[in-house]
Amino acid sequence: MRVGGSRGRGMGTRCGQPWQEASRAPRRRSASARRRAWWLAFPLTLGLGACGGPRLALAPIPVQDDDRYDVPEPKERVRDDYYDVVDCSVYQPVKQIFDLPRHFRALGGAPKQALNVTPLDDIQDSTWFTHRVGSREITPEELRQGPNAPVGPDTHGPWKIVRAKTQGVTPGFTIEDPGGHRFVIKFDPLTDPELSTGAEAISTRFFWALGYHVPENYIVDFDPAILEIDPKATVRQGKKRRPMTRADLDLILSKVPPAAGGGLHAIASRLIGGKPLGPPPWLGRRKDDPNDVIPHEHRRELRAYRVFCAWLNHNDSRQINAMDFFVEEEGRHFVKHYLIDFSATLGSRGKAAEGVNLRSEGFEYLVDYGAMFKSLASVGLYERPWVGVEYPVIRGVGRFEAEHFDPGSWRPDYPNPAFENLTPQDGFWGAKMLMNFSDAHIRAAVEAAEFTEPLATETMTRVLIERRDRVGRHWFAQVNPLDRFEVADAGGAMQLRFDDLAVRYGFEAARHYRAVIESDGRRGQTLDLESPAVPLSAALASGNATAHLSGDAASGGKNGTKAGDDGAPATRLLQVTIHSALGTGWTPAVRVTLQQQAGGAPRIVRIEHDS
Repeated sequence: MRVGGSRGRGMGTRCGQPWQEASRAPRRRSASARRRAWWLAFPLTLGLGACGGPRLALAPIPVQDDDRYDVPEPKERVRDDYYDVVDCSVYQPVKQIFDLPRHFRALGGAPKQALNVTPLDDIQDSTWFTHRVGSREITPEELRQGPNAPVGPDTHGPWKIVRAKTQGVTPGFTIEDPGGHRFVIKFDPLTDPELSTGAEAISTRFFWALGYHVPENYIVDFDPAILEIDPKATVRQGKKRRPMTRADLDLILSKVPPAAGGGLHAIASRLIGGKPLGPPPWLGRRKDDPNDVIPHEHRRELRAYRVFCAWLNHNDSRQINAMDFFVEEEGRHFVKHYLIDFSATLGSRGKAAEGVNLRSEGFEYLVDYGAMFKSLASVGLYERPWVGVEYPVIRGVGRFEAEHFDPGSWRPDYPNPAFENLTPQDGFWGAKMLMNFSDAHIRAAVEAAEFTEPLATETMTRVLIERRDRVGRHWFAQVNPLDRFEVADAGGAMQLRFDDLAVRYGFEAARHYRAVIESDGRRGQTLDLESPAVPLSAALASGNATAHLSGDAASGGKNGTKAGDDGAPATRLLQVTIHSALGTGWTPAVRVTLQQQAGGAPRIVRIEHDS
């Protein structure tokens, strides 16, 4: 019985709610009814973990979070690009300053934990996230394919242009191929061939493998002669749209670098099915979606998104680069959440006229009050961390390096409320997901960019591997990085086994551990261990298994001392607290709670990492 690893199961998203399989039949809930159910359950488990109290996984957990109820179509949420800059750089940071409860929790060493974490320290699949790498075997070949279908757009043509954009720094167009499939065609900067297309191809595959919903993005090389303008195609001129002309197409193509072998090189992004509803807010909820009951800044997959963005230097990870879609699946209509546009990753700025990143991106916010204050207070003597960083000049590779990368101090272009609420536990969850990518996985994803120069493939692979290890080393040091807990029978002796991820990945040498076993709230054995296995037989044999676990135990109440009178099997809880040796001291604790029923093997019902 293995739990608590990269795909542990536990009690679920709605704090204190009983677990039950959702009906496959389409259902509809009003927003008020769904939120009322969540908030009525909330007080039952105040305090610890996502909502508090010793929430226990006393029943099997559905793999899928129950957030796909059939709902009315929400309104489109319009987010202006320029307002987004001002809001994220000015208004949101001010709001964070006046969030006094958050500051007090941080000072007290008890930051608010994510609200959708199960008792086994994981999250369920949802309309936001689906477990992939770590939960099952993904081969390098599968990662190279990513979310894409085996066959992309038909590059033999003709391609019918149905919509185009000639203004701004990112010109492009939408085409319909001979099969009737529509794709957005995006190009590289004129000065930096293969830069943004390579970044988009690589990062799409990683975010897909990590578990996020992303579009299909194909590298394509095509002859511009296959392009035809649909008579109904339009371009924007000022605030209005007008029919597209051949001159408009020539203007777009004049800003596009030629492919190494002739023709044009681009990313073809297949249009996502469903109706676009605009970006989700990073702070709060989409109030017209009854399924959206957890504030987004307290969703673990959005907090840990920072860990992955730091690795790939996805500095443009703001609201407008996510998108909600109203979709229909299995007869239900609901909102599904996507990440889009990864051209501003891996040292690429993602803008057709600007090429590589600014030197400060990844090190500071674009409007960084802290850096400004340091420069002002030091009368200009403070040296910014990005000054003097050298980058290789290679076709397809932007300002992307590992030597000066610090996962803890990495900054996106704009503050993100979800990122600001990241806890060590969220960071550990993200880092252990990331460490599932082997060197072969990383090379396979980089090869999907189809760089012309072999040196680009080698350099990008090496830097991603080095940055991956820096991420793992940083976040594994914030907690006791024990994972993959299981109860096993070793020749008739029961053991609680685990994996020390810091040792597994070579960040720490083989080390010893100290475990304290408590039964029914009373401290029992203290064991010094030379290997990652805690013997349980003595603790299981001692004491009286007399506590009847009922709803009281599941919601954090004190266990009884007498067996239930209703004929239910007698049961009790064991808590194993484990520290790992670290230098001359010890790491923070990991607490594993086991349920022991008469006549049955113990099962893990809670895992909690201290920081």
